[in-house]
Amino acid sequence: MTAIYVICAIAMMIGLFTLYAPFIEKWCDKQLSPRKKDT
Repeated sequence: MTAIYVICAIAMMIGLFTLYAPFIEKWCDKQLSPRKKDT
């Protein structure tokens, strides 16, 4: 039973990561180079 929960948790983490990856990249770009946001 525990293996099913582990697999589901990993699948959810991968799904959330793929969904939020572009948002995280945009946020990282803004944090690393705020000058781009000003221009």
